[in-house]
Amino acid sequence: MLRVCDVPRAQYLAYVILTARGLWMRLVVTTFGCGKAGYSDGRHSEAKLNRPTGLCLSLDGETLMCADGLNRRIRRIDLSDGLGSTYVGSGQTEFKNGARLESNLHHPFSVCADPFRPNSYFIGDISSIRSCDGETVLLIAGGESTGYKDGVGAKANASSVYALLCASDGQTLYFSDCGNFRLRCVDLKTDRQNSLR
Repeated sequence: MLRVCDVPRAQYLAYVILTARGLWMRLVVTTFGCGKAGYSDGRHSEAKLNRPTGLCLSLDGETLMCADGLNRRIRRIDLSDGLGSTYVGSGQTEFKNGARLESNLHHPFSVCADPFRPNSYFIGDISSIRSCDGETVLLIAGGESTGYKDGVGAKANASSVYALLCASDGQTLYFSDCGNFRLRCVDLKTDRQNSLR
């Protein structure tokens, strides 16, 4: 179970992680961020965030990934030492894929671990869904502008991809298209985006 609370004025990330593994459970309660809006990597009490929204755990449960919306980045938090770093994004708004730290996210809302590829994540941006394999950011569906249209790859449109969920077989990625008031999905084999029927 993973819960997040973003207090807009304080700009910090409070998270609780409860993991059931066999007969034991691990409970971690901590705060990440210094409480002031901004951008900086570092230790949990020094780092700055700006409108953190979506969270996910890495497949090994050792890393917390965060969509840091107004900083236009995906942040990585090592749960063993509380050190935060930038995982994806340059902070610029121009739509750009490529090397993970040189790619541009407009306003990421969500992040989701790929269940079959360690260190790979899906990213829900304001108008697109992208993937990062740890090195490169690639477009899966959508593009530079918001809208509503089913289709393959860049021929599809979305508006505010707030939540992502990858099916256990790794073939379908479900998402909430908040700006279009719909639940939708992407076939990860063909990159075709559809509304749920």
